[in-house]
Amino acid sequence: MPVTKTKPPSETTVARAFATAYLAYIDGDASVASLPDTTAAVRAAARAGGTVAKSKRVGALMLVGLKPATGVRGGVLVSGRNRAGTLYAQETLRETSRGWRVTALLTPDFVQVFVKQSTATPRQPAGSARALRAARAFLAGYLPYYYGHGPATNVRADTQTLARELAAHPSNIPPPMQALEGQVAGIAMSPADGGWKALVNVHDARSTYQLTLRLAQAGRRWAVTEVSAQ
Repeated sequence: MPVTKTKPPSETTVARAFATAYLAYIDGDASVASLPDTTAAVRAAARAGGTVAKSKRVGALMLVGLKPATGVRGGVLVSGRNRAGTLYAQETLRETSRGWRVTALLTPDFVQVFVKQSTATPRQPAGSARALRAARAFLAGYLPYYYGHGPATNVRADTQTLARELAAHPSNIPPPMQALEGQVAGIAMSPADGGWKALVNVHDARSTYQLTLRLAQAGRRWAVTEVSAQ
C-alpha cells in the first residue's frame, strides 16, 4: 500500500499552538519544556522573561489575538487577557526542513501590562512630564482620526513629516469598527534615543491594544515624530 505523507502543520497552526502553550506557561499552568515547535534558545528566553505575578492571575489567561507584527518578517503579535488586563508578546517563525518553528520570542514587559482601563497613568520617569503632555495632546486628535471620526488635520502632528504621512495614508478602519471609540487606558514613558517613547494602552468595546509613540524635542516643545500600532 502507498505510504501517505503527513502534511506538516501550517505557519498559523504552529504560531497558535506556541502562543497557547506560552500563555499557559506564564500563567503558571505549564512548564517551559511544554513549548512546542521551538528551540532551546526560545525556551531560555521564555524562562528569563518570567511569569505573571500571582496577584495578577485573575481568571485564566486566554489567547485573544494573533496577528502579523508590523515590520518584522515572520513576526506574530500575541495578545493574552484575563480579568486583570491584557498583555502582549511577539514570536517569530521560520520555515525549516522540519516545518515551521518559533525561532525568537519577545516576552511581555510585566511592569507595564495589566494597566487598569482608566485614564490613570503609572508613575513616570523624571523629566518626562512635558513629553507626556505632548503625547496626550496628540492622542486626543489621533484616536478619533484612527477610528474614522475626524480628518488627519485634527491630529496635533508637530512635525511636517508626520503630518504629511497621516494625510497621505488616511485611516482605513472597517465600517463595523467606526462605531467604536478608542480610550487611553494608560501611558508608560521611557527614554529612547535622546527623546522619549510612549507605550499607550488603548481600549475600545472590542479589544485592548498598544500604540507606540516616539517623541523628540522641537525647540522648547516636545513633538510626536512617529506612531505605530501593535
